[in-house]
Amino acid sequence: MIPLAAGMILVALALTAVQLLPTRELAPLSARAEITFEQSAEGSLGWEQLVTFLAPKYFGTSGAQGSNFWLSGPYWQYWETCLYIGIGGLVAVCASLRLIKNNRYLAFFACIALFGLLYSFGDNFILHTIFFRFIPGFDKFRVPARMIYFFIFGCSILSAFGLQDLFEKLQSQPARLKKGIISIAGAGIIVWLMAQSGAFQSVRNPQQLPQIHALAVSGATTGAVLLLILAGILLLASRKTITPSAAVGALFALQFIDINVFGFDQNNGSVNPDEYYASKSEIVNVLKEDGKQEYFRINSRLGGSMILDRNQGMLDRIFMMEGYTPLALQRIFPPGRGWDQTCDMLNAKYRLVVDRQNQSMGLGKAATYLPRAFMVYRTKIVHDENEERTFMASPEFDPARIVLLEENPALEESPAVPNASVPGRHIEPPDTTYTSAWSASISSYDLNEITMNVTSPKDGYLVMSEIYYPGWNAYVDGAKRTIYRADWNLRAIPLSGGSHRVEVRFEPERFRTGFRLTASTVFVAALILGGAPILARRKRVLKNDPVAPGDTAPP
Repeated sequence: MIPLAAGMILVALALTAVQLLPTRELAPLSARAEITFEQSAEGSLGWEQLVTFLAPKYFGTSGAQGSNFWLSGPYWQYWETCLYIGIGGLVAVCASLRLIKNNRYLAFFACIALFGLLYSFGDNFILHTIFFRFIPGFDKFRVPARMIYFFIFGCSILSAFGLQDLFEKLQSQPARLKKGIISIAGAGIIVWLMAQSGAFQSVRNPQQLPQIHALAVSGATTGAVLLLILAGILLLASRKTITPSAAVGALFALQFIDINVFGFDQNNGSVNPDEYYASKSEIVNVLKEDGKQEYFRINSRLGGSMILDRNQGMLDRIFMMEGYTPLALQRIFPPGRGWDQTCDMLNAKYRLVVDRQNQSMGLGKAATYLPRAFMVYRTKIVHDENEERTFMASPEFDPARIVLLEENPALEESPAVPNASVPGRHIEPPDTTYTSAWSASISSYDLNEITMNVTSPKDGYLVMSEIYYPGWNAYVDGAKRTIYRADWNLRAIPLSGGSHRVEVRFEPERFRTGFRLTASTVFVAALILGGAPILARRKRVLKNDPVAPGDTAPP
């Protein structure tokens, strides 16, 4: 059994390698590479939320245009900490529990469900603490309540066996369901009485209590009605008023209605997305028209003010400094003497301007922003992050004239440019001789490839206001060149004097290795699955006719 289990794990890893290997590369570079225990416990399930087994909307809900989820505490959004599998599903799971003692497979899935449930309590139970402290990898995840998926997976298997057992009981021993029917009806009544009594209903503002009480009673009433209907179906079946098949069909119908009542209006909104994003069309059209002349970014958010939606850039294909993604890197914004210098380095031509006195805001055009690609002829090598931060925040740092590198370029790539980091030397006054003689124009810009035509009067570095990430390669006149991390999180390519065609391509080796491994595994698995019936058929033929082809049968 152990070799078989190990083989299954290896096959699973090979099948997922195309995603797993790039993820392993991203993980240490992500903004979530290191989190504290307190951060990891955000989004834990509360013990009081067990009531949502029977009344999922007891504490309110969250939607696309607002939330009435009133339970206090770091519970995040309702969809992260909701615990509901349907009334019918819950009863079927309860019916399966008596079978676990004699069925080791059910015991296995019951353990999965129990693990998912207990882990979901986060810092409200010891399990998450143990895994966070001692099990590698578990210190990288937040929102323990997402482990509810394991609970739901285990319950889906348990409920199938429970429903089968329930069907057999309805056929052979319907009278034995009497206690269960009473328990189901009693649970509905108890939940409703809890809501009426104000259980768990406490907020800082007493004026909100009537609204909260109404939400709790409404959610509890829905759960109680469903429980009573379920008890009624089982009661009719136990008295043979309806057949067991009809009862099971009614349970399926109730589960379908139940899940739809619970989930149909979750996270919905009445606003048309096209209308929502079109409300900023006047600003977007100006930016897109200007974008035909050059590549630039927009800084549309400052503090709590935001003039464009965080994901507007993806929809309208405009470059924005803001966005919404859990895959953000640690090094998003380069440090500087201030936010304006950070925006300059990130090629932000337009920036949000807020007039708090008149409560208005708009986009202003900056005069100091750096191009998307430009030449620099002075370097400083820094190997320490703190030293790099300190220097970038000092008046000596001018990103238009000096580039910071974190490693010494390869000898054959390193252009002969002044180095400002030689011990005992002062940084010389900026060299203005060549600052206006270079040119760098982007001829094509795609997600995975950027092509530029660059002319420089002497050796230097082409600095790109693009985020540095492993897997990007540069090709200068067809010859491969290394891309170096520059100015904290940008890219720099060594260039010799003259005119060059520079291509920058995303060629992630981890992805390619993973793809080859996954594709090979799929190919081998297809051969095995396709050949298995042929081998089985050949064995049956040989078993029925042991005389091999070409042999002569004995007289």
